[in-house]
Amino acid sequence: MFDHVKMELINNVDDKKVQEIVNSILVNGWVGSPILYHNSIGLITGSHRVKALTIINEMYENENLTDDQVKIVEKINNTEEYVLDVTYIIDEWMENNPGEEWEYDSIGKLFEGTEVEIWKDEIVEW
Repeated sequence: MFDHVKMELINNVDDKKVQEIVNSILVNGWVGSPILYHNSIGLITGSHRVKALTIINEMYENENLTDDQVKIVEKINNTEEYVLDVTYIIDEWMENNPGEEWEYDSIGKLFEGTEVEIWKDEIVEW
């Protein structure tokens, strides 16, 4: 489950925030922007959400979810609404901006004018 986000976290996570995300997902499903990743770079944004999905996956495997929670979690996993592969966007940006650097805490310039921009108000690192 959640195979697309089994990757190394890029930021330290606040356990309280992670637990809040776990609780929200188990009640409301996936809300907000997807986790962004690059095929070779790895995680671009979403360390807290990745950690939350890791916890939920453990709960799922250990059968510690209610039937309703299982339905929510399986829907998220099956529709892959939780994750977006942005490899082609980043690769194109890097090709068009040779030698220019970008930082994980300021990724807006990578995604301006792309499909990701619809989440700019939700992505702290924008």
